[in-house]
Amino acid sequence: MQQESAAAPIPATAHPRSPRQPRPPSEERRPPAAPSAAASATTDTTSTASTSDTGPRLGSERDPDHRNEILVAGRITAAPLVRELPSGDRLATWRICVVRSPDSRYGGRRVDSITCTSFDRGLHERVRAWQLGDVVRMTGELRRRTWRAHEGVRSVCEVEARTATLVRTARGHSAERR
Repeated sequence: MQQESAAAPIPATAHPRSPRQPRPPSEERRPPAAPSAAASATTDTTSTASTSDTGPRLGSERDPDHRNEILVAGRITAAPLVRELPSGDRLATWRICVVRSPDSRYGGRRVDSITCTSFDRGLHERVRAWQLGDVVRMTGELRRRTWRAHEGVRSVCEVEARTATLVRTARGHSAERR
């Protein structure tokens, strides 16, 4: 017996919602019209479904199911540096080394090097006193920064610190330096 050949794939431009083709004017998205007084009197108010079940939009309140919280603790491996950006903002950057757990599946390296940043001027004064070898703990959010370079698009993940605490100095003292 001879098998039937599979149907040819439909080209992307033939799909009614192809991003390459603009929507016909009859299908353009328009905001819903406000109900008239007569229509609102007959509207069913028992429905609890919203007009958008996709959750909050960008720029609106946070979706409670989304979370970006980081807690890292490690040894300072690059001294904190505070610099002024062209925008006038001040940015502090430093790097810590965090020992991986012994059961890590990533073989070879036993530590992770993590770059930390902060725009918080109050935090800048605290981190400026830190020295190489100090052990610190921070909470914050993970950020991915991208930029164009001669080699192409580059990116890096960093921790934007919200809180930072000196745990132990390089000399072993647990009190924060003044």
